[in-house]
Amino acid sequence: MRTCTRIVVLLPVLIAIAVALRPDLCRAQQGPQAKLQEFQRLLKERKEAGADTSEAERLQRESREAARNGDLEKAERLLDQAIQALNGSTPDRRPEEKPGKGPDKKPGSGPDEKPDKKPGKGPLPDGKPPAEGSQPVYFWPFTHHYAGPGGYYPTAQEVRSIADFWAAHKIPGTLFVDGILVERLQKEDPAIFEHINKLGLYLGYHGDETHGPYPVPTDLLAMLEGLKGKNMPPEQSMSYAVDWKDAVDATISRYSHRVSYSVDEKTRMLDRSVLGKEGPELGGLALVQKVFGRDVSAITAHGLESAPTGWAWRKMSKFAFDQPAVPVATHALKIFGVKDLEQRVSEVADSATVFWHMGRIASLGTEGLEMSPGSAGAARAGIARLDRSRPNIVCYGFSLGRRDLSDCLEPIRYLEEEFFPANPGSRWASPDDLMKLAEPEHAYGPGPDEVLAIARALEGGWKGRPPGLVNAAGRTYSLCESFEALARSLAEFHEKGAWPQKVELTDLLGPISTGTKGLLASPRKIQAKEICAIAGGILKTALAADPPSIPGSVTVAGVPLGAGELLIALAHARIAIAEGRADFEVARSDPVPPYGDVLDEIFPTQDARPNCYTKLQLWTVKPVVFGQATPPSEEKPPEEKPRETGKGATGKFRVVFATNLNSGGGCFREDPSGADLFCVDVDLAAKAVARLKPLVGDPDAVEWFPAISPDGALVAYNRGEKAGRANENSVHVVNIETGKDQLLIERARFPQWMSDGKKIICSLEVKGRKDIYTMDVAPTGAGGELVATGQVRLTGPEEGKLFCEDPSPFPDGSGFSFHVKNGQDLSAQVGIGDLTRKSFVMLTDADGSGHSAVSPDGSVVVFSSSQSGELWACRKEGDRWSAKYRLPVSARPEDYAGYDTRYKTARIIGLSYMEWLDNSRLLVSVQAGEKPREFGFSRLFIVTLMDKGSELFDFSSAVEKLADTTGMDFCTGCGTALKEAE
Repeated sequence: MRTCTRIVVLLPVLIAIAVALRPDLCRAQQGPQAKLQEFQRLLKERKEAGADTSEAERLQRESREAARNGDLEKAERLLDQAIQALNGSTPDRRPEEKPGKGPDKKPGSGPDEKPDKKPGKGPLPDGKPPAEGSQPVYFWPFTHHYAGPGGYYPTAQEVRSIADFWAAHKIPGTLFVDGILVERLQKEDPAIFEHINKLGLYLGYHGDETHGPYPVPTDLLAMLEGLKGKNMPPEQSMSYAVDWKDAVDATISRYSHRVSYSVDEKTRMLDRSVLGKEGPELGGLALVQKVFGRDVSAITAHGLESAPTGWAWRKMSKFAFDQPAVPVATHALKIFGVKDLEQRVSEVADSATVFWHMGRIASLGTEGLEMSPGSAGAARAGIARLDRSRPNIVCYGFSLGRRDLSDCLEPIRYLEEEFFPANPGSRWASPDDLMKLAEPEHAYGPGPDEVLAIARALEGGWKGRPPGLVNAAGRTYSLCESFEALARSLAEFHEKGAWPQKVELTDLLGPISTGTKGLLASPRKIQAKEICAIAGGILKTALAADPPSIPGSVTVAGVPLGAGELLIALAHARIAIAEGRADFEVARSDPVPPYGDVLDEIFPTQDARPNCYTKLQLWTVKPVVFGQATPPSEEKPPEEKPRETGKGATGKFRVVFATNLNSGGGCFREDPSGADLFCVDVDLAAKAVARLKPLVGDPDAVEWFPAISPDGALVAYNRGEKAGRANENSVHVVNIETGKDQLLIERARFPQWMSDGKKIICSLEVKGRKDIYTMDVAPTGAGGELVATGQVRLTGPEEGKLFCEDPSPFPDGSGFSFHVKNGQDLSAQVGIGDLTRKSFVMLTDADGSGHSAVSPDGSVVVFSSSQSGELWACRKEGDRWSAKYRLPVSARPEDYAGYDTRYKTARIIGLSYMEWLDNSRLLVSVQAGEKPREFGFSRLFIVTLMDKGSELFDFSSAVEKLADTTGMDFCTGCGTALKEAE
């Protein structure tokens, strides 16, 4: 059985402190809060003096454990003993006696303290070898470009210097940038982006006003003493007093577009006093992703401070690491010098380190866990502040433009030559390393006994509200995991009459609700079978929501229950069934765990939304478990070859495509008038094409959007009778071998074959509406003509007020992705139709997501973006879909100039009309022009997706070489794998 070291995260401590802060429990200045302050002050003094504080720290850990278990008297007694230990007296360990006062001794006068002793040069500050059981310390090197309010913007040379420094010393550093810095680097040193990419450095994003949008409502901050006149206009906050979706949409828009700020060229500091207006140009995180051609690995997401903002970041990026995620903006308070509130927040955070929150690893980044290169002694002192009984992540920050990098060599040598060798497992770590070191958030699926243990732990720890964490059967579960485990278990019991042997857990968020109070006026009796009957429906609703989240309220047998009451009802139902009881009683219960009280006390907002959203996302918090304490074996660099899986593993395909090889018209989105269909065989290993054959070429029609039948014999395609996109469309079918062509479906477009080859799915126009339909296709008559019958409409007014188009079926026939536009003023989005459940879910927001395609194994849906011109995708994770992530395919015109000189003068790229060849290869139209809706030409490329990055094959040029021509257009295509014999 694998042994895993659990990191004790902040919530157990916060629960105790939050309770202790209640007026009826606080004993004036000698209460738990004042004692904790005294302990932390003494602990810092003793460690700086070189004293052995292990006994005091052990007592404080026992105090935290007692507080977590609800024994506040014992917790306070142990904390008194810890303070006595720091003051030099021997703590009285007899639990039956009340703590007494120790002798009046000055700091540093205890028998084990050596105030005059300087730190040794050994692996630990006191020169001793590491204590038995000391856990690894992972140092995450990063750099940022701010230096207090305003933000410092380095020169290109400063950025190059830190990049080269890290590369020379083999430090896996993360370079923090933002849209403003990228714009400046584009002007100063356009080659720097390729240089950074070649060095293999990681990217972090820091917000275009260094930390924005600020994680706490800035209009509230402006009212706090010490912040007046600090040049923080209220408009910088996009998450205060607005609904969740509005905050998410505003954040995504803000970090997808350029905002003008003034930078003092002498000091290179940002002027934050005036917030520029958002313009149409690309900016922010979207610009960073585009220019570097890849995603960032870390973001200062502050998910524990503004949950909608944290979710917006996750919709824009698949970053791995939040840094820092300090509760209630400790970092912001520190910058603006609000010392009293900073102290309060630091007390709440205590010595917490790393945790899962909203599906990402988060680090607090507080003083004990965030260091900067100074001296070897400073490194020793920083490490001395860590609790080595658990693994730690130290955020190791290199400030740009503020010091000579050679000054960093001494602490680096100390770490690499002394500390790392003496502390197995300790090392430099990138955000990606940390994700590999950490056990996945939902690594364990509880069985029947574990689910029952979860229910009993909830019931035992419930005090009018849920506990912060659920400790059951030797594991720690978040409230969201507990909810899902109980709901899935009860739903399957209701359906099958037996408990599931293993329950799947997913990235379910806490309630997206402003309701933070229970709904029951008095206790109510509820039948266990009633909870079982609705458990499946509740879970289905939760997973179908955007974001997937636990409902804020439900009605059970006519009784409205809030989220907290629903969770404890699920637990009661599981226990009642185990004990043979038919019903149970549910009392009024609030949904917010105790730590939420601290948020309200420190920031008493006039609007519920800023705090309530964050408080309810405490349901997602749980400790990170590091699965390995020793460094992994040396990883080999990824092989530069595609992941070949399933269909198409030979790398040989038959491709049908639209081109103007034999026409004077265009073949791109704005002008498809010259589009004809051709067929060619492709050998990717040889990077060659052969057997070029025209299929359809009517000069009076447009032929494009082909789809090859599963048996490879037929091609269904979209035919337009007049030039231009607004023509009369119909679906035709052509036989590849004989060239026989026939009309199949009128007023239809975008055909695709279902996997059985007996149906076609397409967009059909009926009475002015465009919806998705399926039709049976079968030969009839002596001539073998095909006929389409059995028309079935799959979408209706609920799914698309204007149109539903571009269907792409799943290989098992269970559903399809499609393109939908919900209104004249809204951008398009991608939806998923589930034919089994007869339901629909929007895979993306109305963000300009367009043409989509389902991978041959059904695990990925890829789609285009009219806003960024890039390709994005969502991956199937259980019975839900992941947040969208960008595919590593460049959307920069200059990256295609070597294939076709026309890209040199293009200002914008649109990756569109993609289709899968196999599970790792896409045929993509790369259109280019002056503006998104003014493309002037298009080319086709085969994109091979690899473990890191992608590889392009210039399909169009290969065809032109075979046809002895150049400068033609290629737009839309499809392919099927060839067998070796072919």
